[in-house]
Amino acid sequence: MRGFFRFAQGVEQLIKCIRVVDRGEIWLEAEITTLVFEEVFKRFRQRRDVFQPLTHLSSAKLDILSPREMQILELISHSMTNEEIADKLFISSKTVKTHMRNIFLKADIRNRVEAALLYTRHAMTSH
Repeated sequence: MRGFFRFAQGVEQLIKCIRVVDRGEIWLEAEITTLVFEEVFKRFRQRRDVFQPLTHLSSAKLDILSPREMQILELISHSMTNEEIADKLFISSKTVKTHMRNIFLKADIRNRVEAALLYTRHAMTSH
């Protein structure tokens, strides 16, 4: 009888797993979840430099950007996607990506979050 009980629990667990995955969610057993979080925390401790304050973001870096790059930076700060920016400015999405790459290189920023933060800081001090 004990074997049947374990089998029934296994079937219930399998059905639960299938339903969770069918809803588009991720299924992880408790042991695996623990291992994943341990690995994430281990990597976090190793890469603390990634989470340092963004003191390198100086609005002075924006002085070298073109008017179009500043315009795109402003739209990024409004959480617009490349496609939305392209539609608004009547340019191609590829052109937006090129401007983004140039902005990132010129202003020494790594991602859209830093771009939005830099523009927001600039806008706050300009007004």
